[in-house]
Amino acid sequence: INNIYGGSDLHILVHPRDIAEVAAEELMKEGAKGRTVRWIASDERSCDEVARVIGEAIGKPDLKWNTLPEDVFKGIISKHMPPHNVEFLAAIGRSIHDGSMRQDYANDKPQLGKVKLEEFAKEFAEQYNKAPQW
Repeated sequence: INNIYGGSDLHILVHPRDIAEVAAEELMKEGAKGRTVRWIASDERSCDEVARVIGEAIGKPDLKWNTLPEDVFKGIISKHMPPHNVEFLAAIGRSIHDGSMRQDYANDKPQLGKVKLEEFAKEFAEQYNKAPQW
């Protein structure tokens, strides 16, 4: 796993089942008016923990999350997408690394959902193991 954030950077994870549960709750509320924001999160883990759990699940216990210098990251992804998308993804990575993306979340942290990283990793491993290996 390579990105411009990693290591101990906090990764907020959300599973579709937890999104569906919260969406259903919000849609069933009576008298809801206007727009509201409700954060949804299933788990909070460091990037190193994500790599470790996913790696163990897919039989690659040495899987690492590598933090790349921004110029290296941009060089890799620029081969596969237009420049404006490269800049956008780099900006997202910087905001995850410096914590600015999590500011609002940190001020209004939700109760974490039911699906934790370990459960997701099992689901991921099932699909990963079905895919052609190259």
